[in-house]
Amino acid sequence: MPVTGEPLSGSGAQRPPAPPIGRVLAGAALCVTLGACGSSSSPGAVSTVAASTDPAAGTVSAPLSAAGLVEVLVMAGLPIADPLVYTEATDPDHILGRPGGSSGRAAWRDTRVQPGQAKDRSAGAVDLGGGIEVFATSDGAMARARSIRASPQRARPGEYDHVVGGVLLRLSALLTPVQAQQYVHALSSTTGATPVALTT
Repeated sequence: MPVTGEPLSGSGAQRPPAPPIGRVLAGAALCVTLGACGSSSSPGAVSTVAASTDPAAGTVSAPLSAAGLVEVLVMAGLPIADPLVYTEATDPDHILGRPGGSSGRAAWRDTRVQPGQAKDRSAGAVDLGGGIEVFATSDGAMARARSIRASPQRARPGEYDHVVGGVLLRLSALLTPVQAQQYVHALSSTTGATPVALTT
């Protein structure tokens, strides 16, 4: 069944190479301040992650929404195309905004993935690139990751799953380990949280 969501405006093509990480973080902060990456007043907006100065507390270190985190990945030079930001109405798993569920969710296509090799080619499918889900705590993100990995409906064995603070990062198995690590590095550099890879 096709996944539906709200595309980020002007996001159909790749962005130029990334600026240094300091500029990425500054741009992300500006994005949050101005609400340019999605706010509660826009149709595709999602809740933001609670700020925390302690990565061990399970929350990321800046109040970024799922849309804001995708913008950070784009600014880091990752080849993201066709990003989707989900709402409570379009979340295919119906956990966004629910008690114990995520506060934000987004997905994208990585242009290095050949669509013909993907098992699931529907819009927003992780097999085409990747996705993130934002939770209030790292425990919530970890529980969601384990639930996905135990599901027989998983897109493909070998999917890369990392919990970075309160964020679950899911990446296509069609990416190389080096390519997947580029996402992990960009996200952990932004949040200040240590990534935890799920291998079982």
